[in-house]
Amino acid sequence: MSTAPHPTFVVPPTPSPALQVLLTYIDALNRWDGDAIMGVFHPNLVHQILPRSLGRQTLNYKEYSEYLQGFMMPLMKSFTATLHEVVEAADGQSLTVHTSSVGESFSGTPYANEYMLMMHVAPVMDGSSETLKIVAMKEFVDSAFSMTYFANERAKWAAEQKKPHGGA
Repeated sequence: MSTAPHPTFVVPPTPSPALQVLLTYIDALNRWDGDAIMGVFHPNLVHQILPRSLGRQTLNYKEYSEYLQGFMMPLMKSFTATLHEVVEAADGQSLTVHTSSVGESFSGTPYANEYMLMMHVAPVMDGSSETLKIVAMKEFVDSAFSMTYFANERAKWAAEQKKPHGGA
């Protein structure tokens, strides 16, 4: 049985504007900086976590920000993403991305997941200049891992929140 290579993406010397947005997003994820992560998203963001069998609803900018900063940021104490492959559409505004990540939850549980992202960028006025931002993202996750991991971590988080302040 042969295995396919699992390459790490090499950034070209002059990345396209859409690729620059992706690289800014990955950098913000790797710094685990909620404000910087949200800074790459367009005000009209449509974000989906797929497959649909996970039962996740489509989120707009405000909802995704609340999910990220109110749930994911506190739940995960570290998160590092690695790009494996990026395919850019001829329109220069769409990317398909194979990425993986590792991290650790607040409880010390190791995290490792794999994703396919389909992202679309669109211009938005940023002060007096136009900037590209991610306006749509479909995030296909490892559904079996995600369902088990996040159910377990949510339960630990809920138990932790019930503890009186100052320890066990």
